[in-house]
Amino acid sequence: MALQAENACLKSQRRQSSQTLATSIFSPRIHSQSHGSKDVALRNSLNVEGERQEKEEEKEGSSFFENFNLTEQSMSNLRSRGIEKASRVQELCYAPIRAGEDVIAVSPTGTGKTLAYALPLLDSILEEPPDTSKNPRVLVIAPSRELANQIEREFRKTGGKNVSVVAVTGGSNMHPQVQKIKEGVDVVVGTPGRIVDLVSSRQLSCSSIEVLVLDEADVLLQQGFAPEIDSILESLPRFRRTQKLMFGATLPPKLLRVAQDVCRRPVMIDSSGLHRSLAKVAKEEEEETSGISHVAIRAAAGSRAEVITDLLLTSGPRRAIVFANTKLEAVELANELTKSSTSTNVDVLHGDLPQFQRNRVMRMLREGDVSVLVATDVASRGIDVADLDLVVQCGVPLSASGAMRRKTKTLAEVVNTEVFVHRSGRTGRMGRSGTSVLLWDPTAGEEKLVQALERSAKVKFDYRDAPGPEEKMSAMSRRTRRRMEEVDEAVVRLFMKEAESLYESSGLSALARALALVNGVTSPPSPRSLLDNRRDFLTVKATPKKNADGSSRKLLPSSVLKVFKSFSSSKKLGKVTCCADGSCLFDLPSNLADQICKENLEDEDIDCFTIIDSLEHQNVV
Repeated sequence: MALQAENACLKSQRRQSSQTLATSIFSPRIHSQSHGSKDVALRNSLNVEGERQEKEEEKEGSSFFENFNLTEQSMSNLRSRGIEKASRVQELCYAPIRAGEDVIAVSPTGTGKTLAYALPLLDSILEEPPDTSKNPRVLVIAPSRELANQIEREFRKTGGKNVSVVAVTGGSNMHPQVQKIKEGVDVVVGTPGRIVDLVSSRQLSCSSIEVLVLDEADVLLQQGFAPEIDSILESLPRFRRTQKLMFGATLPPKLLRVAQDVCRRPVMIDSSGLHRSLAKVAKEEEEETSGISHVAIRAAAGSRAEVITDLLLTSGPRRAIVFANTKLEAVELANELTKSSTSTNVDVLHGDLPQFQRNRVMRMLREGDVSVLVATDVASRGIDVADLDLVVQCGVPLSASGAMRRKTKTLAEVVNTEVFVHRSGRTGRMGRSGTSVLLWDPTAGEEKLVQALERSAKVKFDYRDAPGPEEKMSAMSRRTRRRMEEVDEAVVRLFMKEAESLYESSGLSALARALALVNGVTSPPSPRSLLDNRRDFLTVKATPKKNADGSSRKLLPSSVLKVFKSFSSSKKLGKVTCCADGSCLFDLPSNLADQICKENLEDEDIDCFTIIDSLEHQNVV
């Protein structure tokens, strides 16, 4: 079986370097040295439609749905939802899908891929007479329950009452799902395991399936669902062709090879240059998600909760999602964030939660009752919230084998670019702005992994320090000023006389004290390392002496370690980091840092030690 064989290949061979992948996506030329003649032949076979389009006059189609010749039902439902303009992927997919072509569509997360295939399929259903067998005509496979439920909602909202849809997912009671299938449905959306269970138990018949959709096809392959998809393909009708649609945010080379066996002359809707008329699409699709700002902040694993709390305070997002790598980490982070923030509603989402509880959490997030969601990747598939403006990723995402054998892998194979792209794409959706923050751990040696991720994901990180005390106090003051506007004037008059007395006796100091007290700050904040944000540590700079000609020497970590051998507390010295100007940075407990900087240093290499308050302009190597 093609997909099962490819899944085995995926487990034994990691992706080629992401730079080569990016070249294959964004360049119209085929690089045979990286893929070989078989891949060139495959791309040529997939390019039939592209060659046909190259002969036509290049036209810029309208992006308004009213010019799509939609059914009245679809157009009415779109208007009621306030949707008028199509994204690029929606515009490009409508005609080939409506015409019954197989399609492979690759577009950044957040550009409306679900509606891109749902709309033409619904129009086909609405225009054709109903199937008297009551069997489903469209089958959509998604990698997670949340995404399946989101797709089901999209079909219902766009198709209206004239189209029947059911979501079949694991973790939910199967009986209501089976009952609805027996009553007759047009569209079935589900996760691979539950669909296989229903088909094998003869509760779901695929004899009338006209269209099979693999949503997030890249993720389905990556997560090892190839055997289940193979089983589903085997159950499709053999007496006629089933239209096959593959949608995803990335286009791994393995997905193209699978498409050779699964699809029939598919139309490529992506930025690969296979269509001359789509050469401009790469830039336009990139602009649709260009509102995402990528930020990288140093944070050791033990200080992540505190850094995230400070980020939530200073950025003030309407809604945010924090990605944890394990269920345990997600639960612990959610608990810590709940304790440390009295003004933020936090909840957690992971794969072990019962389905009814996962649905409740998602509903509360959409309705605003939850403003911060801590989630694992498996549980977060399908999260689509319009005003989610902050994403925080805890650590560099790693490939499955890369996490276990990082020393035997190239950096491009160790980092998981697809996971990073999907996580970041939860914000900045459909042209909105958003921020994706990566918390990376210098104590775990993630510096080079961050750089590798930056190259493979084709993003530019803004390397920043975690929010400092002044930034946090400023954010608290702004929040207090907004709350002050809620105080009734009658109440203000009751306090006016005392306020005047305080101002006369203490001036602005009285106001500053009041702001501090209102925000629960009665003592100075604990110092934190600039290198990894550990509490009660300070970052110290070792400045080298100058040579006889006035040039600065370059310090080595050994130069710093040599000085600290004379101190009984030398074991508390943190990792020494070199700077481009020849100086070195390192962490010390706050009390020891003060002591060291006051010492009369007599060393042949080091001129002095200084406590620094920012990494800006330090040129850390």
